Amino acid sequence: EVANAAATALTSTVGVSLGRPQEGLRWARHAELTLQELGEVEGLRTARQRLQVAIVQRRLANDAEARRLFEEALAIRERLLGAEHPEAADGVD
Repeated sequence: EVANAAATALTSTVGVSLGRPQEGLRWARHAELTLQELGEVEGLRTARQRLQVAIVQRRLANDAEARRLFEEALAIRERLLGAEHPEAADGVD
């Protein structure tokens, strides 16, 4: 769980804040692998990870991919929390 949280955070921190998007996407892959180790299939961690990758993709001007990932993250949150939940409506962690 700690490895997943760190890799997910590093996805956008490295990819956007530090301006190294390709390295950020490598952290995203690490986060995906930790989700598999945790056995999570489309839970809140998955939504968080997809949101962070979307932010990096937007930075790379991959708008279609960023939109797809933002929509996936939102759909997961709405399904798990309900459409009216503040965390479902909030696009950023």
